[in-house]
Amino acid sequence: MTAKMINKVEIIAEENCKNSAYGSSFLDGLNKMRIDQKYCDFTLEVDGDIVKVHKVALAIGSPYFAKMLES
Repeated sequence: MTAKMINKVEIIAEENCKNSAYGSSFLDGLNKMRIDQKYCDFTLEVDGDIVKVHKVALAIGSPYFAKMLES
């Protein structure tokens, strides 16, 4: 692509991708994937129950898990 076309694509993407509810929408989507057990990459056992989760969500929500999952 030429630089002019790339710039045009960037402008269109920027104008069309503004979404004030993006954070909420993103978290809702992540939770739906967890509930549907899609793309889960970690399993926890909590009080005898198995819970499939996303490592990134654990790491963001907990410094303990962030450190544990670093390696």
